[in-house]
Amino acid sequence: MSKESIYIVLGGGVLETGDLPDYVISRLDLVSTIASKNDLIITSSSFSLNLPPKRDGQGYPIFECVEMAKNLKERDLENVICEGWSHDTIGSAIFCRMILDNLFDEMKTLNVVTSDFHFLRTKEIFNWAFEELRPKKFKLNFHNVKSSRNHKNTIKDRLIQEEQSINSFRKNFKHIKTISSALRYLLLNHDNYNTSFSSKNRDFTNNPMY
Repeated sequence: MSKESIYIVLGGGVLETGDLPDYVISRLDLVSTIASKNDLIITSSSFSLNLPPKRDGQGYPIFECVEMAKNLKERDLENVICEGWSHDTIGSAIFCRMILDNLFDEMKTLNVVTSDFHFLRTKEIFNWAFEELRPKKFKLNFHNVKSSRNHKNTIKDRLIQEEQSINSFRKNFKHIKTISSALRYLLLNHDNYNTSFSSKNRDFTNNPMY
């Protein structure tokens, strides 16, 4: 696994119907356009804790990463890994880093794909997780997918939440310097992953985009 390109596609929710929202489909559209059949793709996200998880017809939670992976495989992209532990962008960055640390020994360039409204937070967190945390093994490219004009008003509200989330990341994680310390802090101190297993931002019912 030394010559292929690597893509990380971030999740962004599941509709009440169980389908992926259009802004996530746009991320998958981009990857299916630029990735080759042999490239490695990681779809990242279980489900957000800001909202109750969507469930399938048998009552089981629907994992965003699995739905994204199914979509990509329908497009004949076979080398897809589901990262199904994360509930937010910080978790996605750290858990994807863990996966890739164990798959590759040599320096690799990664392509991270998300939407325009999520771009600045993604770039700051993933640069920290992959290019700042020791050991330094990766270089990143970012792909910014433009959202539909139908979401114009919703995105305005979402950008306010994005700025708050960036400030919280800088306060709580930016000082950490190694991947092992970042993982330890995430699992012990972040409410999405410690014994709380609960989000403090359960006000997303009017603005579920993420």
